[in-house]
Amino acid sequence: MWSVARPPHDAEAVFRKCISRSLQPVRDQLLAAVPEVVKAARDFEAAASTGTTHLLVEADFRSRFAKDIELKKTYKNRMVGATSPGRAIYDEIKDAIEFNICPMCGHRPIAGLDHALPKEHFPLLAVTPSNLVPCCADCNHDKLESVAKREEDVFLHPYFDDVDRDVWLVADILESIPTGATFNVAAPGHWSPVLAERVRHHFDELGLANLYTAQAGSEIRALEPVMERAHGRNGSVGVREELVDHREGRRRLHNNSWQGALFDALILSDWYCSGGFRS
Repeated sequence: MWSVARPPHDAEAVFRKCISRSLQPVRDQLLAAVPEVVKAARDFEAAASTGTTHLLVEADFRSRFAKDIELKKTYKNRMVGATSPGRAIYDEIKDAIEFNICPMCGHRPIAGLDHALPKEHFPLLAVTPSNLVPCCADCNHDKLESVAKREEDVFLHPYFDDVDRDVWLVADILESIPTGATFNVAAPGHWSPVLAERVRHHFDELGLANLYTAQAGSEIRALEPVMERAHGRNGSVGVREELVDHREGRRRLHNNSWQGALFDALILSDWYCSGGFRS
């Protein structure tokens, strides 16, 4: 749910590297498709930068020279395999993300690369670097081979969409024993309705509310002795001061981490700060 730097690799160079060991006559067919790969990458990046990939026509991302199956093999057999000619590029893209955390959910470790537009429907983009997003296994699975038909249903793309400049992830504290939290999207007023819906779609389709809620319980429980000491020093004021420090630490990394949203909600909870932190 936050932006990361786009891979510096050139689409044509990556494609040529991946097909460099292909056998004839497939190699000549793939070489003939190089200009198509270059154009497909350019058209995809133009659409991704404006959140309009739903307008792309799948037929335009199929080659006149190479079969779909061979283009898809360019990723599966010529990039992912441990001894594949493109494996070093795969690893460079996958390992470039700070702290190895999936940018799609902001929580789980990266397991591999996901095609922003699936290679099944857009085979010319099978090894286009800007179409390959490091992500966790769960986000990859939840996205499946989905292709948006509406602008509101276009998943956020970490290379092109920066929604972490504004705080939009919010939490509510469940005043119970044990204490819990729920999470939701609260789009800033200056966002367009389409952007707000895209963030909501991303949040819902990847099941992030449940993911964050499941993690929040143990985080709150772990805070109990820290909050007890803070309360002993200066009552609810001491608890809030301690929580602010925790929140600021999280906000330094990302505005919309679930932990930052959780600490915001705890700070606002009179119930929690006056003693609700005790399980």
